[in-house]
Amino acid sequence: MTDHAIFFATTSSEKFFLAKADMASTQFILTRSPLSFPEMQSVDPLKVAVHKAKQAHANLERPLIAVDSGLDIPALMGFPGALLKPLLERAGARCLVEMANGSEDRSCALVDCLVYVTGNQRVRVFVSRTEGRICRIVPDGMTLGASSNIRTVFIPDGYDQPISNLPLSDYSRFIERWSETSVYRRFADWVRRFPDAVRSDIRNSSKSRLTDSQPRFDGAW
Repeated sequence: MTDHAIFFATTSSEKFFLAKADMASTQFILTRSPLSFPEMQSVDPLKVAVHKAKQAHANLERPLIAVDSGLDIPALMGFPGALLKPLLERAGARCLVEMANGSEDRSCALVDCLVYVTGNQRVRVFVSRTEGRICRIVPDGMTLGASSNIRTVFIPDGYDQPISNLPLSDYSRFIERWSETSVYRRFADWVRRFPDAVRSDIRNSSKSRLTDSQPRFDGAW
């Protein structure tokens, strides 16, 4: 077994690409494992990510990461949270605009949770938030059907239109800013700081088993 491989349990090529780009500056190789399990139904993306990571680790028995995301709308008591994906699949992004119309507070945050789990009873969590608001009207030219993306209605702080409508220069600046604090960058930074610990996790993985330890947080809600 190589002592440089960290697995990423994901079926998303886009997420793997983003994570691999940040991990390129570390001493480790990120390997995609497209495992698919029934997801926990919860508003809390952290709980979903931890559950997903534990399921994957039980299968691979190797140090790995798993990611889950959600949309936190304070006016809706955090809804839809990690239920964002099924909500968009069934009702489209237009429903978010309509729900937000019932309150003056249109603030929200895209929340990403990355969980690193090893075989020696440790779970480490990295969290990032992208603050913004839900647009008031459906953007011109946008068809918000069942397959629509949150980017069509989410306006990040510092901008006056949804991500999907940003001019290329603004979009590039937004992505650069997002990348600087993303969970992938935070995890890669941690790996660079503690390479010996990560290498030890990998070497010991065949002897260890995951238990229900309390998650340790890196990052703030």
